[in-house]
Amino acid sequence: MNSRNPEHLLTALLVRRPGPNGPRRAQHIAGRERFLELAATARDPLMAHHGLLMCMATSGCKPDLEQRLLEADRHNGESWGVVATIRHMRGDTAGAFEAMQGAAAAPFATSYWGASIELIERTLRGMADETFAERFSEAVGAVASLPFAVPISRMCSSEAEASPAWADACIGFGSLRIQRQDTELALVLGYTILEKAFHARGDTARAEEAAAGRDRVREDMRAWRKTVPPDLANSLILSSEARMQDHLRAIVQQGEIAGMRSFLRQELPVLINRSGLDQRSEAGQCLARLADG
Repeated sequence: MNSRNPEHLLTALLVRRPGPNGPRRAQHIAGRERFLELAATARDPLMAHHGLLMCMATSGCKPDLEQRLLEADRHNGESWGVVATIRHMRGDTAGAFEAMQGAAAAPFATSYWGASIELIERTLRGMADETFAERFSEAVGAVASLPFAVPISRMCSSEAEASPAWADACIGFGSLRIQRQDTELALVLGYTILEKAFHARGDTARAEEAAAGRDRVREDMRAWRKTVPPDLANSLILSSEARMQDHLRAIVQQGEIAGMRSFLRQELPVLINRSGLDQRSEAGQCLARLADG
C-alpha cells in the first residue's frame, strides 16, 4: 500500500480488501487516498474511472477531486453516470442532472471491464508468485465485485418518474450503454433504464420494446450457458497462459459478450473436443451457431 505506482495501488486495493474492522483497515484507507490523488494527477481514463467508483463506494469525494477525476475520463458516459450518482447521494439533484446530461451526450460508455481484468492480472504477474490461473481468477473476482452499474439504474428509476428532462437524460445514457455492449450486466441494466424512463414518459410501446430487449439478452445468455457451461469455458481459458491472454485481448477489444464469442470461435475445435461432442452432432452444431452469435 506504500507504492506510488497507481496500477500497483489499484491492484492491491481491489485484490487485498480488508474486513470492515480488520487490522489492515487504516492502511487500506490511506492507500485509497493515495491512489485517488495519483489517479487525478495521472489523467489516465482507466485509473480515473476506478477513482470515481471508489468515491461512489465511500459516499463521495471532495468536489475538486471528483471533478479532476471526471476530466480525465470525460468522454466516457459511465464516468459521468458515476458522478451523477455521487452527487445524487449527497443531495445535489441539480448537479446530478447536469452529470446525467453529460452521460447521455458522451461519445461512448464503458466500465473498462476487460481492461481492468487485464491490468490486475498483469500487475499481479510482477508482484506475486502465482500461477496464471490464480492471477486470472483473482482479477475476475476483484472486478466482478465492483459497483459498476446498479446505483445509476436506481437513480434513473426514481428521478425519471418526477421529471421528463431526467427521463430524456436517462434514455440517452441507457441507449449509449446498450450500443457499447460492454458486459451482460450493462446490457440488462441499460434496457432496464430505458424501460423505466419510457414508462415515466408514458411511452408504453417503447417501454415494452426495452423490456423485450432485456429479456432477449437474458434468454440468449441462458442458452449460451446451457450449451457452453461456464466451467467448460473457464477450463479452456485457463488451459494455457497463451489462451488466457487471447481471451483477455478479445474482451478488452470487443467487450465481454462479443469477446468471449470471438475467443470461442477461434477455439471451437478444442472446445468441442473437451466437451466430448462431435462437431457434426446437433449439440456440436449448436455450439458453432452460438459462437457465431
